[in-house]
Amino acid sequence: MNGLHRSLVELYSQISKVEPQPSKPGPLAETALLAAGQCYVLYMILLATVWGISLLFAITLAAAVCTVLLIMATRRATLRQIQTSLLVLSEQFDTLQRSLQGGQPSGGGQATKEPSG
Repeated sequence: MNGLHRSLVELYSQISKVEPQPSKPGPLAETALLAAGQCYVLYMILLATVWGISLLFAITLAAAVCTVLLIMATRRATLRQIQTSLLVLSEQFDTLQRSLQGGQPSGGGQATKEPSG
């Protein structure tokens, strides 16, 4: 039995030293590998496309929000300028009205147009 054990160990060591010959994959295996590689490439393209579309959507949304904020700020500034101009015009009108009332007799404060002719 000891001899049998030793011969099995020697046989195993000889077999383990021998490297198996690489076998060439068949056409079906090559096709499967190509299909798997193409599927991976298509998956990566799809993933990049989804991320790109999401990024473009986010940029478009941010641009829309900024546009609305810009329009609101512009309108506020315009209304502020109009209010300031109206206050200036009101003061000028009051000054003009006081000067016209001061130069005329108290007859209602309206200027009368003299007939020409």
